Amino acid sequence: MSAEPFEGESRAPRPDSASRLEPCHADTTTQQTDTQLTEANLELRKLRDELAAELGAMERLHEFSTQLLLANDLQMVLEQTLTAIMEMQSADFGTVQLFDRKEGGLVIVAQRNFLPPFLERFSLVPDDDCASGRPAKSRSPVIVEDVELDESFAPHRQFARAAGFRAKQSTPLISHRGVLLGVVSTHFRKPGRPSDAEMRLTELYARQATQTIERKRAEEEHIQLAAIVETSSDFIGIASLTGRAFFLNPAGRRMIGLRDDERIPEDIREYVAPEDRDRVRDEIVPAVERAGFWDGEIALRHVLTGVGIPVLQHVFYTREPQSGKPLTLATVCRDITRRRRAEQAASRAQQEIAHATRLLSMGELTASIAHEVNQPLAAIVSNGNACIRWFDREVPELAQARSSLDSIIRDANRASEIVRRIRTFANKETMPRSQLNVNEVIREVLSLTNDELRRAGVLLKIQLADLLPPVIADRIELQQVVLNLVINSIEAMRAVADRPRCLAITSAALAPANIEVTVADSGNRVFPAHLPRLFEAFFTTKAQGLGLGLAISRRIIESHGGILGAREQTGDGLTIAFTLPASGVPVR
Repeated sequence: MSAEPFEGESRAPRPDSASRLEPCHADTTTQQTDTQLTEANLELRKLRDELAAELGAMERLHEFSTQLLLANDLQMVLEQTLTAIMEMQSADFGTVQLFDRKEGGLVIVAQRNFLPPFLERFSLVPDDDCASGRPAKSRSPVIVEDVELDESFAPHRQFARAAGFRAKQSTPLISHRGVLLGVVSTHFRKPGRPSDAEMRLTELYARQATQTIERKRAEEEHIQLAAIVETSSDFIGIASLTGRAFFLNPAGRRMIGLRDDERIPEDIREYVAPEDRDRVRDEIVPAVERAGFWDGEIALRHVLTGVGIPVLQHVFYTREPQSGKPLTLATVCRDITRRRRAEQAASRAQQEIAHATRLLSMGELTASIAHEVNQPLAAIVSNGNACIRWFDREVPELAQARSSLDSIIRDANRASEIVRRIRTFANKETMPRSQLNVNEVIREVLSLTNDELRRAGVLLKIQLADLLPPVIADRIELQQVVLNLVINSIEAMRAVADRPRCLAITSAALAPANIEVTVADSGNRVFPAHLPRLFEAFFTTKAQGLGLGLAISRRIIESHGGILGAREQTGDGLTIAFTLPASGVPVR
């Protein structure tokens, strides 16, 4: 049985062991909950602090970006970048280096707290330098936590000690095209390294600075380019791809006679002289479309007078940097009016000199010319006397008299031809170029120099090729070249007394389409050092020479597309040869 409770005693059931432990379990749960709440609060607080730090960093980055936008010049951008990164990292020293193409390395352009010896030592750092140039080579940040322990920094430790820093970080400045612009570095008195968060911000700062540097440089280049265009003495114009002009610099306006306030013509053909407008359509525009540019001579039109202005023109596309897509059609023209006048004056002067040398040559050949003219005149007199005798006979010999008259006519024509050649050769003006047989030109010159060769005791050897291709040339100028070479050879052999005086003239056809004429003499040997100078104006090896004959001869041959040169012979003497491009069918 169960015992009855005492009177007045509660009838409530007694708690069992489990219920007696409940208050203790509740206390433990409460403690765990409080711990969890504390940890959560700490996490929230930590997160809040991190967010606040990130927000502060973003605010500083925004402020930094705003400062860069307001910077007046590139140097201010660099100074502000260095200051911001040093303050963010709590650095003691700092430098900004930019890559200099001319110097071939990194040059310090901004610095903080360094003394002159350090700046002099690192004023120029090659981009392959083992320590200082490492960021430039790797294109990524480099951190040296202790310069005393980092082997790559060993060559620079003494300078680091003198400067007073133990740690260093360097972040490269890389353009959007992947080109190295420079390096920003911070230095610390104690060993260590910036935190990961600081390095992330440093890279953001560097990226912002890089964009600003590129923009500032582009602005400076644009200003410089605009100044060059505005002050250039050349015609500079820009048009759309369809040929509608929308820009012309001041020099271009002056060149074609437009006032500064006058509207420029829109159609690019209006700038071109009428005689060259078809070339714009048929030659220039297709060339630009095909190759991207065209260079050549053309005539612009002066809008007031209509006079043509000779210019050297360069036409080209301006292109989009990334895609290379053509954007506009641009042109640069240089006025060559003065050069043309100078060339014409030089040409006239050369013609005057050539004419003078021809007259001089005729003076030297006076005896030969007189002999050549006297021969047919003497024959005319002799045949005339014979004709009279045939008529004076009791029974006139009409057949013989007629023969004499025929000889008189032939010799008179011969004399007339000699005089014509002399007059033509002495003429101041040159003749139009035409197809010529070089062998005929050689024979014509030798007909004037035969007597001179005989009087100088020169043995003439001629070997002219049969079926020689013709050349396109000025007969008088070609005669002058051959005559100069023959006279030079005669003069070179006058002092020769111990051996025969020989002059050999040859002509030959050369592959693929050239002819060659050589004039070789047995005169005295020419010093090798004199060979390259033989064709210089006023250089001569003769006591009474002017030094113009060979110079003029070379100019004439080169103007015909040929080459004139000298070469030594195995023995004494000199060989001078010229080549000319052949043209047409071989002739005798």
